[in-house]
Amino acid sequence: ERFLFGPTPPSPMLADEKLEALRKLAVQAWHHGYTLPTSAMKHAVLAGYSEWQVGSVIDAIVARRPAFRRVGA
Repeated sequence: ERFLFGPTPPSPMLADEKLEALRKLAVQAWHHGYTLPTSAMKHAVLAGYSEWQVGSVIDAIVARRPAFRRVGA
């Protein structure tokens, strides 16, 4: 059937709520550094990550952000 109709389309549902919380945390940390909204951290903890894990993710991402970002860049 896949051969005739192509691959199965992706599900509109999230694959994993825990991974989605991690993705959101990473995006917020990339854009805001250590000033990210506390709601992003709370969401990750509620999804099952420890505070230590959340802090480690934030530290790792902040360390890789450019030192200087121009406005509008």
